[in-house]
Amino acid sequence: MKQLALFLTLILITFNIFALELSIEKAKELALQNNNSLLSAREAFNISTISKKRAYLNLIPSGNLSGNVSSSEPKPMMMGVDSSDLEDVNISVNASLSQPIFNGGKIWLGAKIQTDTEKITENQFKQTKISLLNEIESKYFQCLKLASQKENAELDLKASQKQSKISKLKFENNLISKADYLKSQTAESNKNIALIQLQNAYNISILDLQNSIGIFQDINLQKINSAKITIEAKKYLSIISNDKISNELLKIGIEENPTYRISKISQNINKKSLLMSYGNFLPTLNLSYSKNWNETIDPDNNYDESSTIALSTSFPIFPIIDNVLGVSEKKHNLKKSEYELKSMESNLNLGIKSALQNLILSAQTIKSTKLSKDLATETYKQMEERYKNNLVSLTDLMDTQVMYFNSLNQHSNSIYSFLEAKNNLKFQVGLENFNKIENIIFNKREKK
Repeated sequence: MKQLALFLTLILITFNIFALELSIEKAKELALQNNNSLLSAREAFNISTISKKRAYLNLIPSGNLSGNVSSSEPKPMMMGVDSSDLEDVNISVNASLSQPIFNGGKIWLGAKIQTDTEKITENQFKQTKISLLNEIESKYFQCLKLASQKENAELDLKASQKQSKISKLKFENNLISKADYLKSQTAESNKNIALIQLQNAYNISILDLQNSIGIFQDINLQKINSAKITIEAKKYLSIISNDKISNELLKIGIEENPTYRISKISQNINKKSLLMSYGNFLPTLNLSYSKNWNETIDPDNNYDESSTIALSTSFPIFPIIDNVLGVSEKKHNLKKSEYELKSMESNLNLGIKSALQNLILSAQTIKSTKLSKDLATETYKQMEERYKNNLVSLTDLMDTQVMYFNSLNQHSNSIYSFLEAKNNLKFQVGLENFNKIENIIFNKREKK
């Protein structure tokens, strides 16, 4: 039996040695390398860059070179002369250049629209990246929160097991009733079930994190320093009025938030599309040049060449109604995009204000739960001693134990809620790190 236990211990140690030590920064770095959605968004941006270059190439002249070689059937006998072995061979070469002079601005506006399209795909790539980083941080914090709850559940189970042993001794010495003894056994069983459920939830969250990162080896997460986070949260307690901070963050969000930027660029595209629709009423003007060389290889050896310069124009006549409806459609699209942009700005403002308020509230919650945990810890220690000395009932001790471990979980949850609030505010503004936001928050605070 000892050999089996030693063997299992060695296996656990081996797995722990080869497990990947994964900090939150390392997790984000691996996700950026492996996430298929992000890689796909990057390729979409590369495609739009190529399309933009092709659109601008339409502004330069286009040229073609063509050639043809043909031979005729042998000639029949003529005037008593046998010419059956003579063939006519014709060689022709044509070179042409064409340059659009004016076509209602469609080529130029089309190229500018393609430039805006490139900016949209660039912001879509940024949005995918920020969303991925936000997702990784959220899942990483979720794993740590469940790990903390699991540790508390293990301590809770050990405390219940200790109480069960004490209750058994008291029951055997007729110091407590059988009902109280069974109550302690039931509590121990329930705590064991809770621990199993938390272990399962933790394992699933680890798998979810691994899948998002794109790795499938065992990982060890880097624990956070709760005391350091508690100290950091105290800085946010002095923030009372956050309107100026929200307005400052909104300005950054308008510049940085990719979703808002996409709406703004889409409005610009609709403006250019409206101008293009007006171009359907204008004439087009094209310049072309062609040169042709032609030679016939026969007894006469005929050769000629010619060149042509042409300036062509066309005026749209029909269907006028279709062009008018096209302009009307583009106007409505532009109005629609303007309303969407206003709505987007309103939602961005609301999202930033809510996220900032949630951050301040979560900092206040840390302070409250820390106080509650300290008080519950002292109360629980006293109740344990009093129970050993038969001064309180088992029910009183169990009630205090529930209060104590609830306070541990509440404080732990408040720590991760604070980190999630920072993560959400960063996501709302559209930034990859929190430094710029923190500078704005505390600069505003210092000016008060």
